Amino acid sequence: MGELEVPKSIEKSFLAFCKKQGEKPENVDFKDWMFDALDEADGKLLPEEEAIFYATYVTQEIPAEGGYPVWGEITLKVGKDKYCVVACSWTSELDEKRPLQLFAFKVTKKHKKRKQ
Repeated sequence: MGELEVPKSIEKSFLAFCKKQGEKPENVDFKDWMFDALDEADGKLLPEEEAIFYATYVTQEIPAEGGYPVWGEITLKVGKDKYCVVACSWTSELDEKRPLQLFAFKVTKKHKKRKQ
């Protein structure tokens, strides 16, 4: 898998966090910050590029215990609007399972169905 590009909105949030902490961005571990950002975004309605980034981020890095990435998405119609919910996680043969994370976004005319 190629390098994952961080959306500008997430980069902006990271830089704001660094500024609030009084730290330079190069002195803050982005991966540590992402754990909190993922928890905060889980189960929320997000801009599409953020939802897809978070889901891809979750399934891109292989956990220490190994396993397989799991990704599913469903589009729901509510009134005249459509929403996509992406569910993702890792699974393995071990007893400890990682929790399923959900990221949702409103489907716009720019949205294209991704290949699974």
